Amino acid sequence: MPLPRICFGWRPAHAHLPYRGGMPGVGMLPRMPDGTLGALRRSYAVAGNRGYLVIGEAAGRLFACDREESGFVDLPRLANDVDPNELVRWLDALFDFLVLPTAYEIGMGVDYTRLVEVLAAIRTPIVTLGLGLACDPQTPLAALPTSVVDLLSVLDRRAALFGVRADVTCDWLHRHGFSRAVALGCPSLHLYPHKILHLEPPAAPPDELTYFTGGYLLRDRERGRALSQLFAGAGATYVMQDELFVDGAFREDAVLLDDARHEADAAQINETVERLHFYRPSFAQYRYFDNLDAWRACAAAHDAFVGDRFHGSVVALQTGVPAALFLKDVRARELSEFYDIPRLELHDAVAAGLAATVDRSLSKAPIARLQATFAERHETFVRALTACGLAFAVRS
Repeated sequence: MPLPRICFGWRPAHAHLPYRGGMPGVGMLPRMPDGTLGALRRSYAVAGNRGYLVIGEAAGRLFACDREESGFVDLPRLANDVDPNELVRWLDALFDFLVLPTAYEIGMGVDYTRLVEVLAAIRTPIVTLGLGLACDPQTPLAALPTSVVDLLSVLDRRAALFGVRADVTCDWLHRHGFSRAVALGCPSLHLYPHKILHLEPPAAPPDELTYFTGGYLLRDRERGRALSQLFAGAGATYVMQDELFVDGAFREDAVLLDDARHEADAAQINETVERLHFYRPSFAQYRYFDNLDAWRACAAAHDAFVGDRFHGSVVALQTGVPAALFLKDVRARELSEFYDIPRLELHDAVAAGLAATVDRSLSKAPIARLQATFAERHETFVRALTACGLAFAVRS
């Protein structure tokens, strides 16, 4: 039986700039070895939030498919660029499944009108993964843009599997009449399940560990300061994400990255934090990634992740590094509760200190709870995807 041709139809799982020359069969180029802010910004715009990179990569690698006739399409963008009827013809002719590895789509400030036209018309089976709230769970349906409501309606009506982020999103959808939504978690946590199932607590005392972290250093003054305070004297590695692109933080021609080593310029970052937020961060070094293999390799060289970024914790867990997450928003809270990832409030961690936080969050008992919950969630995830006709590339 031939393998299915899958269109992964949301953000791409890479930061390569798209080829727009029109000739078929031409691949995309990686970005230049240019560490300026302008070059990093152009690359960042391809996939956007680093969470989309982690989610998309996982979805694109999880499933058994014809890898020469499957591919990524930024479907929301393409639906606005071409005739929706033409797009429907392409999808139905060239693909057997449309998989949408989504994240923060239930929210404000978006327009899915053309995308909804496409999804309502195609015959290709639709599978969504990770669809989640980007707004407060108390937000009424009537407050959302019409096209978001229409997107949810067409997915509830037409999807072969309407997989959503976790229980908070699923309950919200059911409460508003979208009864076919199923809480399945985030595909990124299911890429390397054996790494999570074989996690071990850190082997050394907290003051001897090497720490990996991330947060909102240039976007949220108080959270950045608190995270820095927590890691004072610990020599932590901080992974920069979208905060590099905060307006007024750096000049477009500022060279911020040693491209070969994925090292961000600590002197410039520290000076900028001092200029904008009036304190000097405690982190030993900064990294920035648009390549998941490099991100995972860096994570694996550390003993623990303790931080403010959900997908930073995921990258650590993918490599078998234990992780504790601070609860900044509904997404972090919802997913960490769904999988029982060790979690706490940042202000509680600062009050307790790093050593006590690690002892409490990354000891044998919380890691055992994560593993037990994850085993159940992974079984449900595999069963749901298999039932709608998708097979996994590697047997779990």
